[in-house]
Amino acid sequence: MNGDNQQSGGGGTPPGTPQVPPSPETPEIKLRTMESDVKSVEESGGGEPKPEYIDLPSGGLTQPPAGQLPTEAGTTAITPETPRSRGWLTWLIVIIVIVILGWLAYAYVWPIIFGPTEEIPEELQAQPGEPEAPVETPSAPAAASGRHQSLFGSSPEALTLVNLPDYTLVNILTAIQNEAAVIPSGGNIKEVTITDAQGPAAFSRLITALMPELAGGLENTLKNTFEDDFTAYIYYDDNGFWPGYVVRIKPNTNVDVVSLASQLQQLENAAFTNLFLTPPGESQDFRGGTIKGKYNNRYAPMGQAGASFNYGLYDQYLVITTSYNALLGALQLLEL
Repeated sequence: MNGDNQQSGGGGTPPGTPQVPPSPETPEIKLRTMESDVKSVEESGGGEPKPEYIDLPSGGLTQPPAGQLPTEAGTTAITPETPRSRGWLTWLIVIIVIVILGWLAYAYVWPIIFGPTEEIPEELQAQPGEPEAPVETPSAPAAASGRHQSLFGSSPEALTLVNLPDYTLVNILTAIQNEAAVIPSGGNIKEVTITDAQGPAAFSRLITALMPELAGGLENTLKNTFEDDFTAYIYYDDNGFWPGYVVRIKPNTNVDVVSLASQLQQLENAAFTNLFLTPPGESQDFRGGTIKGKYNNRYAPMGQAGASFNYGLYDQYLVITTSYNALLGALQLLEL
């Protein structure tokens, strides 16, 4: 019992209470600082510096707050941190630099390597929804387009077409005979247009086909002096039907009438009887005459009644006919 009282006596620790060991005494820590060393040297008169005893707080050494590093006593260093806001600013600068470099490359480097880019003028650019304007072609004049013009002043509708399959003598005479067989209802002259596959026949070619002896001689004179386009006609009277041909001297052509008349005499030595549509009979010698008191005419009477070969220069025209009446009819229409 005494033992129990001793265990629960005064001054003791109540039963069940945990025993806490006493706090150890904080040891003295010697620290040297720049300030303590200077103070020690001054006190000792230049002796070896002695460490200075300082009291630390009851928790021991404390850690510096985040972002700070311990330095010498009494100072604290702040660690550098990169703000997050600088990240997007850096990317923005990079993008701007890339855009600028790309534009410089397109504006200056690309033309050097591949050449400058050609711009299409605004007036040449196609406008959507607008149809293209048609290109107008100027119409060619009658002479250049190959159309026949009557020297008698007849309209194209009044002319009869005689088409030649080729320039053989038989086909020429056959085509003209077939048309001559159709007698006109009014008047005694039918004007015809002689054509080939290319259009109106050329005078020098037709006359040379009818009289082959003219080839290479008078043919060149006819080609160089007279127009290709000519007027062909058929004259009707009681004795039959008589072909005739009229061609005009080319404009602005200097003609020596005497020399030209001399060259035209080659007609007298050619087969001029080929111009007649029916056999004209035997020809007589050529004679010279005057018509209307001013035009010289060469002619050869033929055996058939009303038939005669006539040719001559009348003002600016050369007229060749197979009868005298056909010659007078042409001069009347030419108003000579």
